[in-house]
Amino acid sequence: MSEASNFCNRNPLSNVNKLFHQRWSPRAFKKTPLSKHIVNSIFDAARWAPSCVNEQPWLFVTSSGSNDFDTFLGLLNESNKVWAKNAGLIGFIFAKKSFAHNGNDNNNVVVK
Repeated sequence: MSEASNFCNRNPLSNVNKLFHQRWSPRAFKKTPLSKHIVNSIFDAARWAPSCVNEQPWLFVTSSGSNDFDTFLGLLNESNKVWAKNAGLIGFIFAKKSFAHNGNDNNNVVVK
C-alpha cells in the first residue's frame, strides 16, 4: 500500500465521512495540462459554494498559458515554488472587502 493510501493511522469519529479522513494532499504534481472541461467543472462547483448573504464575494484568477503560469509562479514564496512549478494550473482567490448589498465590512476577508 502506498503512503498516499495508507489511512490506518487515522482515527476519526464514527460519524466523520471517509471523504474527509481518507483524503490525500499531494505535495508533488505531474506537469500535465488540465482540460478546459476539468477547469470549468472546478469553477462551476466553486460558484455553488455557500457564502454570507449569498454574495459569493470572491474572484478566481488562474494562469491560462505559459507566460501567465510563470508570472503566477513568480508570485509564490520559494517553498511553494518547489512543488507548484509542476502543477497543471496556478490560481489565486481574491475576496471583496465589503458587501455589495450594504457596504459593510466583510470581516471574513484576511488582509495582510
